[in-house]
Amino acid sequence: DASRRRWLLAPLAAAAAAGAAGSGAARPAWARMDTEMKKVDVNNCNPQDFRPFPGLFPTAAGYIVKNGPYGDVKDLYKIPGLPDEIKPLIKKYESYFVILPFNPMNDLAGDQRVQFKGREAE
Repeated sequence: DASRRRWLLAPLAAAAAAGAAGSGAARPAWARMDTEMKKVDVNNCNPQDFRPFPGLFPTAAGYIVKNGPYGDVKDLYKIPGLPDEIKPLIKKYESYFVILPFNPMNDLAGDQRVQFKGREAE
């Protein structure tokens, strides 16, 4: 049974050694999510754009995307029903949020946006 165990464990040991050989080892596709914090246009984004910001995805992202368009970043604090726990998170990442004019074509593009429910761009 020892030879059988060696036969079963040898490929696992080789794979583990190959994976640990370099810190630059390729990550699986599911782990290659973009986690770099980039500016987010809150009037023309989808909830996925908030993934790099710990604590904002999915709940805060949903509130932000559903309740636009916004005229100013400060309007994010006025979202109806926004839980108080989310406000410090918005403040933490406020410098990453930009307000550009709402593009109504985003609601037609099928890009995972949550529609503004008939609101017109400001």
